[in-house]
Amino acid sequence: MFCCFTVKSFLNMSLPTAGMVIGYVSTVINLFQTVIIIKADEIIEFIRNHADSFPASMIAEGYSVGISVLVMISFLQLVASVLLIIGINKENHLLLLPWMINNGITLIFEIFFGLAFVVMALGSDAPGSPGPLAVIIVLSILVLLCMVWNAIYSLFQSIRRANDPELSDTVRLVDNSPSCRYELFKNTPY
Repeated sequence: MFCCFTVKSFLNMSLPTAGMVIGYVSTVINLFQTVIIIKADEIIEFIRNHADSFPASMIAEGYSVGISVLVMISFLQLVASVLLIIGINKENHLLLLPWMINNGITLIFEIFFGLAFVVMALGSDAPGSPGPLAVIIVLSILVLLCMVWNAIYSLFQSIRRANDPELSDTVRLVDNSPSCRYELFKNTPY
């Protein structure tokens, strides 16, 4: 199974309420992010049209490809956030999966880059290097993002258990069953 613990509430809100808040905040952030990236694409187009030198046009072309990828990722995150809201409203755990997968992959990269930032910040004594406050802020953001993902995972598990009575019975049997010992096979004829 996945290495997560399930929670009953998130920031003193029930999981469905927290999931809706996360879904709406995520939707607004991703919509804003998509608009900014599209505007950045217009800036790159302006640079490409007015660049007379070869390196500037080549850099603009590289940025254009990168921005196209960012627009695609941002749009996928926007769709996943909308599906999260719909999934919570309809109590369909499968509609929570795109958000969990998309943000799970993003979270892995954020943890990797955040820890690389912390290692670089703590290992550098150069003037102008990030201080301990920046390290605390980055680590706090990473912990908060992990908690948000875990809250949606817990909501996914609770909706799945509520919708699948067979799974609910299996979980109850496993939780209430004695450990597998010799006594289980004591009356078995040979």
